[in-house]
Amino acid sequence: MQKLNTISKRMTAAAVAGMTAALCLSAQALADSNDVSLNMSMYAGGSRIGMEFTVSGAGNIGDYAVYLDDTELEPTSAGTFVADENAMNMTKVHTVSVVKDGTEVKNAEISVRSYLQEILNTDSYSDYHALAKAILMYGGAAQEYFNADTDHLASAGITGADYADVSVNATAFDKEAFNAMLADAPVSYYGMNLSLLSETTFRLFFRLNTDTEMADAIDYLDDFTFGNSSPTIKENGSNYVEVYTQVPASKLSDTYTFTNQSVSADFSPEQYIAAAIASDQTALSNVCKALYAYGEAVNAVETGTQPVSNEKWESDTVHSGRLTFYDYEKGCANLDDYIADNELYIAALTNDDANEYEKYIGGCIEVTYRDKSVYAIVGDIMPVNNPQNQGRQAGDVDLNRAASSALGLQPNDGDLDITWRIVPLPTADDQPISYIAKEGTSIYWGCIQVRNTTYPVAKLEFTTGDGNYTELDKKRDGDGYFINYYVPPTEAFGAEQVTFRITDIYGQTVIDENVQIPASRVSSDTPISGSGVQLPK
Repeated sequence: MQKLNTISKRMTAAAVAGMTAALCLSAQALADSNDVSLNMSMYAGGSRIGMEFTVSGAGNIGDYAVYLDDTELEPTSAGTFVADENAMNMTKVHTVSVVKDGTEVKNAEISVRSYLQEILNTDSYSDYHALAKAILMYGGAAQEYFNADTDHLASAGITGADYADVSVNATAFDKEAFNAMLADAPVSYYGMNLSLLSETTFRLFFRLNTDTEMADAIDYLDDFTFGNSSPTIKENGSNYVEVYTQVPASKLSDTYTFTNQSVSADFSPEQYIAAAIASDQTALSNVCKALYAYGEAVNAVETGTQPVSNEKWESDTVHSGRLTFYDYEKGCANLDDYIADNELYIAALTNDDANEYEKYIGGCIEVTYRDKSVYAIVGDIMPVNNPQNQGRQAGDVDLNRAASSALGLQPNDGDLDITWRIVPLPTADDQPISYIAKEGTSIYWGCIQVRNTTYPVAKLEFTTGDGNYTELDKKRDGDGYFINYYVPPTEAFGAEQVTFRITDIYGQTVIDENVQIPASRVSSDTPISGSGVQLPK
């Protein structure tokens, strides 16, 4: 597949037209509009995040109009329409409609996240997987920074694109030296900023000096160029003026010279990003790291140095492996009573390098053999270092023998080709999240199991009311296997009432407030109710 060769190209422009075809929205067409085609593509790597829609159909293409959420889009050329999207709104679902002669002839629901999900689910677009992941990680970080729909992060389910270790080395801008150059000017330099909405905008702020009129300040700054082009200048309150230009995500390390020939200074977005990353504002630091990683991913595509990955979007992954049946007695996940009470089948997964057992523990999988499927809860481990499991590997599944009849098999059948995938836990449809306090639990020593979550738990945190969450540690047995209990780092909750924050494997979170911890030591495993919340599907 031809690579993107300029940062301003769209991901599905002519150079990558095959991607547009794969993401054609015509499958969502109205029944009586088979002669109309609607495709979606996306801007990647420029200063803006945008969606592009192309329409083709019978008759004059100029007769077609496209609406996004009931707002008519202006065509950029015949049959082509563009709309911007805020980074924090990548999960927002839009309705796009095609109208001809006042009648809607096609519609579909779309989002940037679903578009990028299709790329991640398509092996032939593996050249773009790293870039798609970086965009979604940036979207998730922007949601957390702006506190926008943080229960449904764009980055949910993304693996292999962590930006935690991103660092930027940039020399701090010399504000004092620049202001010395402005000694006779009507303004003084105040600071810089990046806006992180649908576009990446690099802003410089100037403060009016004493007795300076706003018009004089703007006239003075109007003589400057910023990055070899005329910047936008506007008032910011009564005493400040901002000067700004849009910068591509892939050019964050570039130098943008601000000059009127007699006064000149070099600025770089990298200077702002480095300072933000070094700050104690976690959300700001993370969104700037994610933006920088996104820009680096664009550069990698341009130069052909991007990592190629065939890893699919986790939520739609179909695993394949070999199936055997076994005599289930007691599961390593300590869910035996729950499994019996809800008449569930039990699945054992491997603990090889992928460690599917630990990742999906407590979750539900749908196992398919030929034309039959069965649901089972991941409640046991298949240790690959056990001689009886020699040759077993990631993707393989053991089911308790009772599940054999549901698949049209006999209890002693085995070594069969199957597929399986993660599905919502059926009991979570009408039951909230609950907990088990392990024998011995009190406010002075705590050991908690989370039960009945829609999807497997990736992280459990708690707070005692100050708003600062602490992640709990996974409790393991003598062989190092996770036994599906969590322990506070200090081993004590220190309060009778705590709030849990539960994060599933897709990054979705839910807050369970005012959960009661036993004040004194319990003599047996004890159920604890939550506040009635549940993770979304």
